[in-house]
Amino acid sequence: LLSVASDNGCGQIVGLIQSAGLADALKAAQGVTLFAPSDAAVSRIPSDVLSELQKNATMLAGVLKFHVVTQVAHAADISNDLLLPTLHGKDSFVRMNIYTHTKYTVVTAEGSIVTKTDLA
Repeated sequence: LLSVASDNGCGQIVGLIQSAGLADALKAAQGVTLFAPSDAAVSRIPSDVLSELQKNATMLAGVLKFHVVTQVAHAADISNDLLLPTLHGKDSFVRMNIYTHTKYTVVTAEGSIVTKTDLA
């Protein structure tokens, strides 16, 4: 999971996962999906916010758990307003949506465009 993310332009989130102490758990995890923000997306996080998160592994882990859903989510299975449960807790979900236009379809997770799907 983490090597696939790293190989697809999401190395910064993998580094944060390691800093939070979640790497071993995610390497061993089966039946999960990681919604990994690209390195470009992570670089847009204000540096002071990122610095504070990196100083507090518990807080960082909490944020990162919002990016991991507790099931395999294939692109073909996504539907509008689909709620996927996250590792953050029983009342925490990622909302998925599909927008179909004349020439293309856009899938979003919490309003962010999903640019790569079904990588592993």
